[in-house]
Amino acid sequence: MRHATPWILGLFLCLNLLASQGPFAQDPRTLRPQQEVAQPATTQVARIALVIGNGGYREVPLKNPPQDARAMAGALQACGFQVQVLVDGSLPQMEAALRVFGQRLKAGGVGLFFYAGHGMQVRGTNYLIPVGADIGDEDEIRFKALDANEVLAKMESAGNGLNLMVLDACRNNPFGRGWRRGGAEGLAQMDAPTGTYIAFATGPGRTASDGSGANGLYTQHLLEALQQPGLKVEEVFKRVRMGVKQSSHDQQVPWDSSSLTGEFYFRGGAANGSPGESPLGMNTRMTAPSTQLMKGGLQVAVTGTEAKVFLNFELKGVAKPDEPLLLAGLSTGAARLSVEAPYYTPVKQIVLIEAGRVHQVSIPMKKAMKITVYRKPNIFWYTPGEFGVFLDEHMVASLKNKEFTTFIVPSGSYTLEIRQPSYGLETQLKVDNSVEKPRFFRIDIEHNFVGLTEVTEETWKIESRQYGSQRVESSNQP
Repeated sequence: MRHATPWILGLFLCLNLLASQGPFAQDPRTLRPQQEVAQPATTQVARIALVIGNGGYREVPLKNPPQDARAMAGALQACGFQVQVLVDGSLPQMEAALRVFGQRLKAGGVGLFFYAGHGMQVRGTNYLIPVGADIGDEDEIRFKALDANEVLAKMESAGNGLNLMVLDACRNNPFGRGWRRGGAEGLAQMDAPTGTYIAFATGPGRTASDGSGANGLYTQHLLEALQQPGLKVEEVFKRVRMGVKQSSHDQQVPWDSSSLTGEFYFRGGAANGSPGESPLGMNTRMTAPSTQLMKGGLQVAVTGTEAKVFLNFELKGVAKPDEPLLLAGLSTGAARLSVEAPYYTPVKQIVLIEAGRVHQVSIPMKKAMKITVYRKPNIFWYTPGEFGVFLDEHMVASLKNKEFTTFIVPSGSYTLEIRQPSYGLETQLKVDNSVEKPRFFRIDIEHNFVGLTEVTEETWKIESRQYGSQRVESSNQP
């Protein structure tokens, strides 16, 4: 038996080795109960908001909506929203802002539309009133105001899953006295499409207070509720309803319509700190402000024609009359904006880019003429002095031999004049915008005669290359 012992020991070791590698082997992870199992990554959902505050009405101005819009923009940014703000917008500006909002929503995420200002119902349809609107009677309103259903349609077509609409717009009809039927009070009831929550400052057919403080009564309580973490969207607006009802002594009771199928939290997720879930099952908890929120944005809208947009001399894209150019993630501070189109007067201005805001610029493009004036190069005989180039008595440039100048002026009719006072030489020519193309004029000098001749672009190119013409910057244009 003593000789069998080594063999038995060897057999025992082999069986243990096979057991550790065979089908009955225990998962080594079960031997380490303290080890953390990797959790699936959560998806941070984009939050996109359009905030409009109209108060600068000619007939019945409102004090608070512009302040409401700015305050709401700040509150929503603190909740992780990327906010587009429009204050005292005209109808084209409101439509352009809504179009950009819809485009951004198509990338997915949560959308929020907030409006403060005059709103009214006509035959069961709610309209948001632009600043500058001239509405003589109710049959004109659908052409001169923004239909609230257009906002819902833009959200629904984006297919982003969850949308919020907040309307602090139930003031009195500012045009009612001049209308044949006077117009109904307040806003009409609206049914929320699937995945949408609509909040009104007061009930259907009732009017809301503009407030005596820094903000409207409804917006004041909404700003307070948005600061509270761990509240579902329904709980936020329930608090708003209670606050407004108490402050107005039951004269104003906010109302809402919801078809949400999931949960949404403005701040911090559920009360126990767990993240809020959207109907898509994506994590919608508020994160710390990202570097993107420390950037700013610029929206350039144009009328008249499409135009190239340059920022700090860098081409950023093309703005079209029906499609404003939206630039996001811009460094804050002053920037040089230039908007240019062929045969249109270029527009140059300084814009201020602010963190977390979209600065909006609306530019009407005006037709223009591009004029080049040059001296016919002549190196074989002396040509006296400098010649002044004048447009309607405004001096544009002073040209020596082999020099030229190019300038752009609004379309119209002008007198182009060449003067050399030392020798008493001068000539002039009428110029108008009858032809939409660059215009080229040559100064011809023969002894005591000076002539001004319009030439083709090809002639200008040949002569300027042949003699190496040098450009002189124009100034003092009319």
